[in-house]
Amino acid sequence: MSLNTTDFARLVSEFLTDYLPLQRNYSKNTIISYRDALKLLVVFITDEKGIRLTEFTMKAFKRQLILEFLEWIRSRGGSISTTNQRLAALKTFAEYAGCQQIEYLSPLQMVQNIKAKKSAGREIVFLSVEQMARLINRPDVNTATGLRHRTVMTILYDSGCRVQELCDLRIRDINTGNNPTIRLHGKGNKFRTVTISEKTA
Repeated sequence: MSLNTTDFARLVSEFLTDYLPLQRNYSKNTIISYRDALKLLVVFITDEKGIRLTEFTMKAFKRQLILEFLEWIRSRGGSISTTNQRLAALKTFAEYAGCQQIEYLSPLQMVQNIKAKKSAGREIVFLSVEQMARLINRPDVNTATGLRHRTVMTILYDSGCRVQELCDLRIRDINTGNNPTIRLHGKGNKFRTVTISEKTA
């Protein structure tokens, strides 16, 4: 077996275990999303194209294949947003692979040049202040579950944080002093500190 028969598998492994987490410091959730995109591509290659994975090389990782893969996702009910997320992962992989195997740089750049589809803009719907107050005050704070629910909703509303940022919150990240703040761990392993109201604290 020549080295060329396993270059795709080798690059995928290095991409997910070294490049994304160690060199680029991508978040765990982003790495999982990229891994899932590549897993779907493997299913497409083996089940739809009938190619044995041990025979699939980077030489075959071309624009037309990726376009067919994206159409396959859409045919299975994938939304434009989901398809674009899969494409973003594959474009990042193509960029990495092009640096590692420069002999395939041109076709890999063709993959990177695939444009994401535009989705129709959605109107942003939000609750009024009165509706938000009723929602936050609905849980019974005399129970442990109710107190937890109100605390979660209050912090989300007051800080504007993402749900994942709330899940990652630690006691040491909360300051309840004269100027209450919470320290949030966001995307790209970046931290930010936001002020919260004294009532929330």
